[in-house]
Parts: sequence; structure tokens; C-alpha cells
Amino acid sequence: MAGIAWALWAILGTQVAVAKALSEERGSLTILMQNDLENNPPPGSGAILIEQAKTYHAAVEACGQLSESLWSNANNISYASLKASLAYQVYQGNHAADAKFWIERETDGCECRAVGADGSLHYVKCSIPLPVLCSQSAPVSNASFEDTSPRYQITQQVGDSQMTGYRDFFAWKFRGIRYAPTPKRFEYSTTLRNASGPISALKAGADCLQPNSIDSSDDCLFLNIWTPYLPSKMPSKTALKPVLFYIYGGNFVDGSGKNPYLDMTNMASRGDVVAVSINHRAGNFGMMVFNDGVHTGNLALNDQISALTWVAENIAAFGGDPDRVTIAGESSGAVSVRHLMSSPKAQGLYAGALLQSDGNGGLLQPFGILWSMEQSYNFFTKTVLNLVGCQDAEDEVACLRSVPGQQLANLDLDTAISKYLVLDGKFLVTPTFPLDGSGPRYAKDIPLLAGVTRDEAGLFSFLHQIPWPAINFDYWKIILNENQAFFRVDPNAILNNLPLFGISPESTGEELYNATVSILTLNMYTCLDRAQTYSGAKNHVFEKVYFFNFHRTYSPPPNNTPYCSAPPTAEHPFGDPTAEYYRCHGGSQVTMFGNYKRVGLPDRDGLDQDFSQLIVDYFSSFVRTGDPNMDDAYLIARGYDSTLVQLHEVGKWDKVNPEKPEWMILEWDGFMAPFGDSEKCSVLGQPLNYWEEPMP
Repeated sequence: MAGIAWALWAILGTQVAVAKALSEERGSLTILMQNDLENNPPPGSGAILIEQAKTYHAAVEACGQLSESLWSNANNISYASLKASLAYQVYQGNHAADAKFWIERETDGCECRAVGADGSLHYVKCSIPLPVLCSQSAPVSNASFEDTSPRYQITQQVGDSQMTGYRDFFAWKFRGIRYAPTPKRFEYSTTLRNASGPISALKAGADCLQPNSIDSSDDCLFLNIWTPYLPSKMPSKTALKPVLFYIYGGNFVDGSGKNPYLDMTNMASRGDVVAVSINHRAGNFGMMVFNDGVHTGNLALNDQISALTWVAENIAAFGGDPDRVTIAGESSGAVSVRHLMSSPKAQGLYAGALLQSDGNGGLLQPFGILWSMEQSYNFFTKTVLNLVGCQDAEDEVACLRSVPGQQLANLDLDTAISKYLVLDGKFLVTPTFPLDGSGPRYAKDIPLLAGVTRDEAGLFSFLHQIPWPAINFDYWKIILNENQAFFRVDPNAILNNLPLFGISPESTGEELYNATVSILTLNMYTCLDRAQTYSGAKNHVFEKVYFFNFHRTYSPPPNNTPYCSAPPTAEHPFGDPTAEYYRCHGGSQVTMFGNYKRVGLPDRDGLDQDFSQLIVDYFSSFVRTGDPNMDDAYLIARGYDSTLVQLHEVGKWDKVNPEKPEWMILEWDGFMAPFGDSEKCSVLGQPLNYWEEPMP
């Protein structure tokens, strides 16, 4: 046995040495392409740039190690695309304007050829060292297809480990990277360190335990990385790219880092950032509190911090700058980001924040004003203990560990699934994000980009169960009064201000439904998100603040209900986005990541792809610079003509000015607009200075 073990270690040691040698010999790698999000690039329009200068014959060998040949200009269409990619290299300062790159020589020629950064052709002595352009034959992936075969694999040195990922046409990908050792159920995670040896990163890991998901698991603390750039060894600081660290939504109950609608292939390639998605524990496995003084909840936040720490320590190996990490999320992911900014444990692990649909009012108030550990234990944990027969257990934690995971995940969502972060004095030390300028200032000097969708509440299934065409004003009052647990709105505040909300005793069912969606959207999301940006800007809690209202939404399945979808017309059979429809919660996501074509959604009116390009460009600009505004030189260098034209139409996205607060309306031909609805928010008990007043 000892001899076999020694032989295996000898083989492993040889593999490690070969991986290290190849990594250092090949040079840094950049995937070049002009990503217009169409998911159908012209043949030959992509290339792999090897930064390290080599002779022509060494260049041929280096491309061969990537299962590619030297790039050929046989296709004239690809030539224009490559020229734009090389112009961007010059713009970044990676190469001089007169730089030359090896490409394939003519079949019948004896001289070696290079292409200039301006796209010009040159005949060059074969012995001169030049950076290299290899062909890029990896296929375009989509929501149901990835080719991870050996031809497209790449092994990257990460500390003492050799991680094998792969590429598609647009990006290098490393999936299912373990960022924390698997903790025992209800125990805190710690960042994984000292990993060594070969590690496969070809497939995303299991999701964390969640309702009705047979593929979810306690062993789930994995992350995924998408990058346009791989360094051969520790690169210079200036070569590293900013990092987008994304946390999914799901009401702290479900969600997945491998959700195809949130795939970050296009964000990484078009936005020129390193993108990271993570899994974290949720529900009873990530939020449950016990009264033993040890298991005090907030495991979801703990996991996120463990992942952020792993990124800080390892992301440079994937071309990312650990000092330029933007934490981002939608829905409960946005709630997580907000609480990370108020956690002493996360301080120094991020440099910017991006919040989408950060619900914290009305029914969602516990996401904004933290429950105590005692409240959470009495409401959720005791209910769970009773339901699974652990109410009399001497060791409640041990008893719940013996319950099958899926059984715990499938309990009643309203009363027996823990879903609130708590004031634990360790991860979270203040009951709210301190926006009045007092208290901890962990997010000081951090730029913030935040926003909502116009009709967040249009997604709520509760509203769709009401027969609105048959509802009159009197019956609507009954609904309002009998469902206060859901609405969390003082009925008298509405009834005493009917004209303000566009309601009268003669209102039709449709008008009453419209008003109800508006009231709930304001009460749960918009009013307090605006108050957050207002006070954050006014009291210099953040370096600067940008705010948006997302109008041109596109809700993918299963959220593409008739309520949340653009209505089809003869001219636009897939829906007319210029018509009236509810811009629902979650409807910004597929646009933000440029994934219409990737997930098989049609362009509804010929502008969805151009609009998605604009949004990817806005948001990735914020990740790169802390500012969603882009200069013309950047857009010209990248060949992003559609965005350039649209930005000239739209004008500058201004920071939130507390003296005259405005937000950007994200629509085709968008515009800056005053916040508006201030009187409605005040009637709902949520004025602009809400976060500066004593908490209710």
C-alpha cells in the first residue's frame, strides 16, 4: 500500500509541476471579442491574446497548447471585430499604439505575419518576439449547453492548488469552487485556506438546501468565477480587473449561484470585469436562531463574508483586483449587501455596493429593522421544533441535525422557515443601517448604486387571486381592512387621501388593482429605498450615491405572467415594451446580465438587445469606476456604438443631490427625473427622512 501511495503522490507531483510550468510559460491570456449580446458572433471574430512576447515558432507552439492555431484573417468580418478589440488594448495602456501581434502566415509564403493594433498587416522577421493572437474556436454557450471537454480546459495556479476550468467563446470559467469547508448544520463557516493539488472547477456545486429541491444539499458552499483575463503568475496591480461579487435573491429561502438568468458570461466579457456568484445557506439552515448563546443566527451573512474573504485572498489568480470588489444583489441579495455594509466583519472586503429592489418596508420591514434573537427564536425556531417533534429535546440543535434536510426545507414558508437576519451583536451590531451619520461608518467612502423596478408588487401572487374585474370600491375597502397582515398599511391613511392615490368610490376594478400595486410598491420598496439614498447622500454615509427606477423590464419564466409581461400586438407578437404593463420585481435581472439570447428569450421590439447593452455598460462601468457614466473614448475604443448614441440622447446620470433628489429612469431614451410621490410616502408613514427618525 505504501508503494502505491508513493507512486500516486509522485504522479500528482509531476502533474503539479507540469501545470505550474505551462502556466508560467504560456503568458497571461485575454479573450478578445466584441460582445454585442447576440450570442451569435461571426466566425473568427474572437481571438486569444497571449501577452508574453514569443518568436513566431514559439507562438505556434503556445497556441497549440491551447488547442488553437495562430489567428487568421481569412474572414473579413472578423477583421473589423478584432481591430476594435485591439483598440481597447491600446486604450487600456496594455499595448502601444504601434504594437504588433503574431497571426498566421500565408500558406504559400515564407515570411511571418503580424497585425498591428490599428488592424494593419505587417511582414516581420520570424525571430522577433511579439505577443500572440491565437484563434478562438470555443463555442458560444447558452443556458442548456456548455462544452467543458479537454480541448477548452485551462489549468490555473491558485496558491498551492491547480484549478482546471474551461472557456467558451466569451470568457474563462471556473465553476463549483469550494470557498469554505462544509460546516456542520447550524455551525458557522470559515474560509477555506491551504487547498493544494489538482482541483476540478468544471461544474457548479450543489445548491444550498431549499424547498422542494432534491439536488440541494448541506454541502453547498461553492462559488463560480467568470473572467476575460487569466494571468500567468502574480500580475502587476494595474493589470488586475475590478470584481463584481453577486448575491442572488430568493427571500432568504431559496436561490442559486448557477441560475441561468443570472449567468455572468456576458457581464464579464462585455463589461471587462471578473464576476463571482456564490451559494449561501438560507432558510432554516442559514437564519435559524437558538437560545443557547452559541448558535445565534446570521449564517447566511457569515457565509457571504467567508466567500468575500476567499475572494480577497485568491481572486488575483483569476485576474481580479481584491481592492476593487463591488458587492451586488437583488431582492434578498440586496438586503444582504445592505447588511454587509453595516457589519464589522465585512469591513474592508468591498469597495462599492449595488442594490436592486432592496425591500425593507411594510410586510418586508424585518429586512430593514432587525428582529432580536429572542423574537426569531420564539416565532420561527419554536414552531420548527414543534413541527418536527424536537420541542422537548434536551439538545435542540442535535435534534434538528437528525431531521432530513429536505423535511426542514419544506416546512411552512410563513411560520416555519427562518428568513430574517437578527441583531446578534457580532455580525450585526445596529438594528438598522445607520443612515443619520451616527453609529458605525463601515461603508464610508464607498460609492452606492441602488434602484427599484417601477411596479415591484405586480409580481405578488396574493393580488392575482382576487377577481379584480368584479371588485368595486366597497369590496376593495373590505379587502384592505381584512388583509392588514399582508398590506401593512393603515387603511385610514389611504381612505382619508383617496384622490392622492387616484381612487374614488366610482373606481373600476382595474383602477383599484393599479392603485393597490402602486401602494404596495411604494410601501414595501420605493419609499424606503429612496429614503435610504437621500439620507446616505445627505449625511455622507457613502462617498456618492446613484439611484434608478427600472422601467423596461423583461420577466423570464416563471415570473412572465400576464401581469408582468409586455402585451403582445400584431406588430410585436412577443410583447410591446412601450405599452403599459407591470414592471415587476425581478424584471431587471435578465437585462442586467445581458442574457436574453443566452436563455432563449426573443427581442420583443428590436431594442431589447441594445437596451441590455446599455444596462450592462452602465452597471459594469460602476463596477470598474464607481460611476455609471462612461466617457466617449471608452465606448469608441470598445466599438459600443449603440450605447454611445443612447448616452448622448439620455445625458449624464447625476448623483443623488439631497437638495433636489433625482433618479435615472432606465428606459430606452431614459432620463433623470425628480423622485416624486413624496406626499404618498409621507401618508404611508415613510417620508424621505424616515431613516433619520426614531424607529417605529
